[in-house]
Amino acid sequence: MRELDLHKANTADTSKQKNDAKNAKPKSVLEAFEYIVELAEDSNLDKEFIEKASTHIKYAVRKLKLTAMQVVLLAMFVDRSEDSRIMISEIAKYAGCRTTKILRLSDDIDILESKHYPRASRCRKSLSYRVPGAVLKSLRKNQPYIHEEEPVADTQTFFDRFDKLMNEKEDDELTHDSLIEQTMDMLVEIKDTKFATELRRCGFGDEDTLLFVFMAHLFVENNDDNIGFHDIDDIFDDNEIPSWVKREFRTRESELFEKELIENVNEDGMARSDAFKLTDKAKEELLCELNINEVGKSVNGLIKAETLAEKNLIYNTSECNQITELSSILSENRFNEVQNRLRSVGGKGARV
Repeated sequence: MRELDLHKANTADTSKQKNDAKNAKPKSVLEAFEYIVELAEDSNLDKEFIEKASTHIKYAVRKLKLTAMQVVLLAMFVDRSEDSRIMISEIAKYAGCRTTKILRLSDDIDILESKHYPRASRCRKSLSYRVPGAVLKSLRKNQPYIHEEEPVADTQTFFDRFDKLMNEKEDDELTHDSLIEQTMDMLVEIKDTKFATELRRCGFGDEDTLLFVFMAHLFVENNDDNIGFHDIDDIFDDNEIPSWVKREFRTRESELFEKELIENVNEDGMARSDAFKLTDKAKEELLCELNINEVGKSVNGLIKAETLAEKNLIYNTSECNQITELSSILSENRFNEVQNRLRSVGGKGARV
């Protein structure tokens, strides 16, 4: 009996909250969102819900220049903005409808995504969304979020922007096709630069252009002169490098080889078929506008340590223990201790 009374009390409270939300007058977009989300719970997002939330929806529509359903969906996303992996199924569960109903609204979600309100993360197993902090900042100011990118003015800016695109690609927020599209658009913006001009003269298709830009990016950002397939797969969806890329690189049939822009890494006098680098020609003719310290460039036949690209190496447990022990022995305190021991053994006049 007591449980029944509690259930009735909770139901009454919920009804009162929804009634208060229905009659409230929003003073800001976030307040309108709060009431929309309150009324959306278990509503199936039906016509009755739209009618009850109409005051708040119309307010947000006017402020954000979105459609009614886009406002409702955005309110649901913003309500979950602390979650960096918002799932469509979670929104459907809250609204009391099937996931397929939300999926039917994908066109509206895509429009919101194109305006950068939510960012989508697409990987092989799932689709999720997050709301960037910049969006919340604009909404707190009661303003629509307007995504703006600074113009790409020169080759250095191009590679800076491409680095950001690769970060988005790493987070699965950018597809391979989108990466190609944005890369080609940026090349148009810097069409008069030496880099874009020389690259255009090569006559590459979009895929080969992206491959070269990515390899040049690794060199520009990381001084990387040892690029493997495990690096190249980063530009493809789900990190699955197409077989044609591997085949053309291994057989040196790629146009990048034909134009002498890339070459195999030489290791102990042997050309590795699975590791590649930009040629001196590519660095000198296409990247001449950048101030780059070349990796592994020899001076009087010697390669300076500071010019070598950093590589993450993987060791087994035994090797890790040996490296730790060696590092300890070479530490300053331990080295001084060894010196003192040798002096004591060799006598007062011994020198180390």
